[in-house]
Amino acid sequence: MPKQRKPNFPGPRNFNSGLSLHVLIFLALLFVQVGCAKQMGQHLCAVDECFGQDMWQESIDRIATHNFPEEQYYGKVYSDQLSNAWTTNDNNVNISEDLLTKLVYMGDAYIASVTAHEIAHIRSHHYSRKASLSHVSSFDSQDTGPFSYRARKHKARLSRQNELEADQLAVQYMENAGYKKEDYLNFLKWMKSNLKDAAPSDLATHPPIQLRIKRIEKLQPFASEKE
Repeated sequence: MPKQRKPNFPGPRNFNSGLSLHVLIFLALLFVQVGCAKQMGQHLCAVDECFGQDMWQESIDRIATHNFPEEQYYGKVYSDQLSNAWTTNDNNVNISEDLLTKLVYMGDAYIASVTAHEIAHIRSHHYSRKASLSHVSSFDSQDTGPFSYRARKHKARLSRQNELEADQLAVQYMENAGYKKEDYLNFLKWMKSNLKDAAPSDLATHPPIQLRIKRIEKLQPFASEKE
């Protein structure tokens, strides 16, 4: 009998070779977003479930209308017991019910300060820039390794720069919407007195509030530049 030839099946493909940088960045964005939600134990409030939802959306609409009328932003309130506001890679402007409640009692300008700051993060693509660095540090299996520390240090420094940039843009957005620079300064001073400040550290994601106040105090009004 003639020898039977073995079927020539193709070997296993190297899927990693076809994995583009865009896929890595997308996975990093998804990982960070899911991780943040899990860490905070977020529970999205249903319509009229949480305090101040209407005022949050109204503030978002006011800032957006006077700055980016072609864009639509969506206010999301979470029933977290942490005073926090954040954005990710979409047009959702998120806030915890705890922080929103405090802002409502302080007044409209305080809500607008947070609204403008968070929209500034969205417009500047800060979340995407920060998340693109997350997949770099993940290549180091030792979380305390020197490469991982350098990556986290660089990421934290970028985050602090993003906060300062968002402060400056927030003042501009607020002035366009009829507020004043002093309104944002009052919010920063209130935050310094009532919320936990960032401890000085190479890995701190936020700059000290006093530094942010000094930066805004030196900022020239944007409205006067247009005249």
